[in-house]
Amino acid sequence: MKRYIIFTTLFVLSVFSSCYTTRTGTPTILRLNRGSLCFLLTIDGGGEVHKIDYMEDIGIECLYPDSSLIYISPYNGNPNNINLQNLNDSVKKDRLWGLYERHNMDTMDFQGSDDNNLYWRDIFYKDKGMSVGYINAPIGKKERYDKILENAKIVSFK
Repeated sequence: MKRYIIFTTLFVLSVFSSCYTTRTGTPTILRLNRGSLCFLLTIDGGGEVHKIDYMEDIGIECLYPDSSLIYISPYNGNPNNINLQNLNDSVKKDRLWGLYERHNMDTMDFQGSDDNNLYWRDIFYKDKGMSVGYINAPIGKKERYDKILENAKIVSFK
């Protein structure tokens, strides 16, 4: 009976979790439910996955041993905010400060490198108020991380 209660509790927690990972061999699926939307990224295994609470919203990120990080985040908790601040472009500044409604774009894609020659990228889905991206990626991982972001899935449950 005790085993049944433990199994049932674990099953219920996994079903009702709004943010979790599924490990299938090497790849890991980052999944974030937000309202009637589900954001999915299939990433490489080997990192530590964390749910992040941002005031009234949540995000999920995977931190790798080399300090590179892949994320799904709400507008107000973007790990790339410092990199976006350092870009000297009015469209990028508008995205950072939430003034993106002035621009006739559904998706805003920003990328660059930092002072340590580590790469970053942020793809902001304007109508969804969410970003997928990476930060601190060495040149050897940039192409792989770009493919991961370009294959992001957004599923609507409406």
